Amino acid sequence: MNMYYIVRSYVAAADKTDQFEAVYSPNGEWFHFFEKCEDFLGLELIKNAGDGSYLRIDKWISKASYNDFLQEQQSLYEQLNAQYSELYTEETLLGEYDTIS
Repeated sequence: MNMYYIVRSYVAAADKTDQFEAVYSPNGEWFHFFEKCEDFLGLELIKNAGDGSYLRIDKWISKASYNDFLQEQQSLYEQLNAQYSELYTEETLLGEYDTIS
């Protein structure tokens, strides 16, 4: 089965690391937002042991299903994004990837 991955890097705000991890973890608010879609396959949050930065990897069945979900949920997505933007000082989209079969 092919899968679609979205990879973002984050630098958590120094005084909000615990909150950041709670919200962006595999059982956090973002997970619960995305899990409404049956084509969402989960996410991983990975912490860099050296500098405390993070990678978040969102897993979907396809780019189309991700885009369709975002269109349907755009208002709530923007609300959550604004609500939690104070938890990090930097967010970078590193790329979007498809598995090769």
